[in-house]
Amino acid sequence: MKYFHLLDPPVTMHLRLRPLSVLASLHPTSGTLPDAYSVDDPKCTAFFFVQWVLNPHNATFFYNGPEYRDQPKILLSAMIQRCRGIPIIYPRSDIYARIAGWCVPLFILIGSFQYAALGIRNALFVAVHLLSDPCTTIFSLLAKLANDKARHETCRKDLRRSDHECRSVAAILSAYDEWEDCMKAADNVPLGDHNLAGEGTYNALSQLLAPSQDITPGFSDELMGACMAAAKELVDSRADGLWKTSLGVLNYVAVCILAFLRTVVGEVNTRTGHTIAFAMLYTFLIPGVLISAMVGEFATKRSSRRILIRLQKQFDSIQKRHERPSITVFRFNNMPESELYQMLESVGGNYAFRPYQRCQGREMVALRIVAALPVLMATICAVMISYTSPTRGIGCRSVLQLLFFAVWVVSAILTNLLSRKIKRPATLWTWIRVKNLVIFIPQCAIYLAAFCGLFNSPQCWSAQISHGSKAFILLDMKPEIRALVKKTWPTLAGCVLGAQLLLVAVVAWVYRRGRLYGMLDNDLE
Repeated sequence: MKYFHLLDPPVTMHLRLRPLSVLASLHPTSGTLPDAYSVDDPKCTAFFFVQWVLNPHNATFFYNGPEYRDQPKILLSAMIQRCRGIPIIYPRSDIYARIAGWCVPLFILIGSFQYAALGIRNALFVAVHLLSDPCTTIFSLLAKLANDKARHETCRKDLRRSDHECRSVAAILSAYDEWEDCMKAADNVPLGDHNLAGEGTYNALSQLLAPSQDITPGFSDELMGACMAAAKELVDSRADGLWKTSLGVLNYVAVCILAFLRTVVGEVNTRTGHTIAFAMLYTFLIPGVLISAMVGEFATKRSSRRILIRLQKQFDSIQKRHERPSITVFRFNNMPESELYQMLESVGGNYAFRPYQRCQGREMVALRIVAALPVLMATICAVMISYTSPTRGIGCRSVLQLLFFAVWVVSAILTNLLSRKIKRPATLWTWIRVKNLVIFIPQCAIYLAAFCGLFNSPQCWSAQISHGSKAFILLDMKPEIRALVKKTWPTLAGCVLGAQLLLVAVVAWVYRRGRLYGMLDNDLE
């Protein structure tokens, strides 16, 4: 009577009072159940429990292989015949708990991303881009940091001025980067054929600021003073999203930790492992969100434009006063702001989507590899948790998680190919949004359906892909799940979360000189 606890109390009492009649009613000659039941439903498992009591070596119902020794293992064929092989929707209370416990923290984490101040509609498309093309999103953020670091190092090398002055110039060049591309797009200049490090603007600015004997005394110092004042204004115009981002990340990590604690000290159900696996699948958002906070964003786009226009007027005034030839560094046209902001969506105003961003050859390859690492680590963790969840092996959920990863890789490849073929930013952004929606809508639907019971079928619980004709389902999964949740799953989740945070720390260290506004803010303090 080792597995008597698997039955509902009424069934248990009935067995004790009238064993012969009950055994007869549950005998295979009585036919299959008229309705479909979940594999962990006592209405389904009661029959197999009785058969196990009568004859645990019955090859018609039980698998006697070495896996999960001394535990009753029901053959998939027997389970399908008795309880039908269709997905069973989870109880409503279970579905609501999953949505509140996992989907809401996921939405909070996505909302912690540092979005450009280009309207709600643009933010929604960027969120879809983050979820449907995470590799490209993270790469674009890393490329922004890499280019800002390159600007800083170039200024230190060429201008021969103090580090604070060089950071100020690099911050101004970084702020004008997206506006420069906007002006070129307005002039129908193909963006895919030039280096987005802003070489033309840098050459014009360095020509004014670099010390030279033929420049009248005080000329370059006045220009540098104007630059440092403008850089201070740019710093004050930045939106500080670090605390919001940190709270979103901590909330998601806390939810993952609490899932393990609830399983250890509270109620266990068969869905625990796979639920945690799908939550871990989206932990690539943690590096993406934290790196977006490193890159930062202006509170409003018009603030940087206004500061740069005023700086150019100061340059013109200083050049005129010193009777120097007028050099235009920052060029703006008279397009309406609404048109400019719409154009900014596709030419670099969204730091998460900068398809024409370029870095040095080797660094660009390295950044693409680094951008793929968070997605790869999250997928491996999710697949391993689903793989080890009983029944151990490759099943529906493991295949789905690998399919998600494959789709994300294909999405990044398509974005790269489209950016090479399409030179008009607005057209490219339109195609990218269409591509993202084609990926996002099915993924979102499947993700929610999985929480509702899409894979709650005997085929998925038996890891049929691994075991083939010998596929089986444990009669009682809870002891195995409780053992896994104490060591194996927390170890996997902890290693991956730690690796994700370590990756962010390494990026912050390597590109510390690319965080121009943060460094200037520290200098000002």
